Amino acid sequence: MEGEVVGIIGRNGAGKSTLLKLLSRITEPTEGQAIIRGRVGSLLEIGTGFHPELTGQENIYLNGAMLGMTRNEISQKFDEIVEFSEVASFLDTPIKRYSSGMLVRLGFSVAAHLMPEILIVDEVLAVGDLAFQNKCLRHMKKLTESGMSIIIVSHNMNAVQTACERTLLMDRGRIMEDGKTSDVVNSFRALLENQHVSNSVRGINKDGSKAEVIIENIQLYGEDEKIKQEFRFGGRRKERIEINDSMRVEKPLIEFAI
Repeated sequence: MEGEVVGIIGRNGAGKSTLLKLLSRITEPTEGQAIIRGRVGSLLEIGTGFHPELTGQENIYLNGAMLGMTRNEISQKFDEIVEFSEVASFLDTPIKRYSSGMLVRLGFSVAAHLMPEILIVDEVLAVGDLAFQNKCLRHMKKLTESGMSIIIVSHNMNAVQTACERTLLMDRGRIMEDGKTSDVVNSFRALLENQHVSNSVRGINKDGSKAEVIIENIQLYGEDEKIKQEFRFGGRRKERIEINDSMRVEKPLIEFAI
């Protein structure tokens, strides 16, 4: 609805980003249709809609033109965009030299200040630092008060609960739940804790070839000995790794990276 902020959550591969690409008209649906009333601004992958050889300033005008705005309309918003993005010192630099954080700052600022009726934001905000994330959340609240509708995809449950009153839970391309954010987030956490993670990943020999050892399953346990998917900083955990090998492995080396 107009002025509503809707969150979309789910496991990796649930179809969240694909849904946003359909709504942004980047991808055509194989069946069905999305009915959109209003101009859409989207911030999906880092650098989407930017030309790497053009400067930050030139890309602001390019993005505005892609949203159907005139040069005068973009010029009226230009100073606000630059101030919010905090990249004024690099406006004359080709954005191929920007860091991922700088790209996110400029991308969000352009998408949010060129005033589309609908703003679609994917996980890219997670690349920015915490102060900038909070700044974006505050700005999105102002935008909804002016009637803009916002759709957010995020794995950051705190950000979703802060920004969204309504949230959709997706799994395998389908909407599993649609309702109050706190209820849907609790359902998602329960889904994560009950899932059985089966990876079936083959090990690697020293020469780079595939080994006969297969990692069948990995499970993480908290201090209470219960299976968990979320851990706090400084907390303790245990990993249980199930290995299927067709031959005896002397002195196996297991690397566990987060």
